[in-house]
Amino acid sequence: MKTITLRNTVEFCNIGYNDACIYFLLRFNRYELDVAKKCIASVTEYNEYKGKTVAAAFAKVQDSLYRAAFGREGSPVLYLTVQSRFWDKEKEEWIEDEAKALAAVERIKAVFKKAEADEIDSYNEASEDSKYTVRLWWD
Repeated sequence: MKTITLRNTVEFCNIGYNDACIYFLLRFNRYELDVAKKCIASVTEYNEYKGKTVAAAFAKVQDSLYRAAFGREGSPVLYLTVQSRFWDKEKEEWIEDEAKALAAVERIKAVFKKAEADEIDSYNEASEDSKYTVRLWWD
């Protein structure tokens, strides 16, 4: 008899937090960001981390994200990668808009200050579709 196991990312996230796994990272593409938000909220509290507060901040910046990653590096960690290439309808081509990407990074930093992240860093990723990632970590 074949056993069918349904994929449930939120449940997997909770197992990671509640079963003493101290290092893991779940990655979410642009079309999975609603699942990321559920994972973020499902970790209710961990030291300074408050799941509902962080999920609310995530919802405010979700529209400018290319991808996200959430997990633990000892304590909760969230990586938010902003989109730096945008489709120009008039030219019918992808264009690089670094100013828009940098503005999104600054907006993310401002929004997450209110979510009491202990570390807020950004770095240049230099991939084809995105350049900037913001790392947030709560102790």
